[in-house]
Amino acid sequence: MPYALQAVANFNVKMPLKMKGQLEDLSHSLGKSKSFIALEAIQNYLLLQSYHQRAIKNAVKKADSPDAKFIEHKKIMKWLKSWGTDAELEPPE
Repeated sequence: MPYALQAVANFNVKMPLKMKGQLEDLSHSLGKSKSFIALEAIQNYLLLQSYHQRAIKNAVKKADSPDAKFIEHKKIMKWLKSWGTDAELEPPE
């Protein structure tokens, strides 16, 4: 639902003067309000953080599952160091 149709609240943010200037410059350049740009930035940040949190929870769940498979770090590093050489190794198991 568009934000114009939702209940809204004011939110004040203290920021470094340099950042405020950058926001003002971007606002003028894009022809958008500072509030619009800040809201869009916050939306994108929240979406990204939400995605990261879900990915972490899914990875932990997978790692904790009985069929999880782990490979020693040394084996992985040995395999990676072989990439692009004449003695390139098969992936470790």
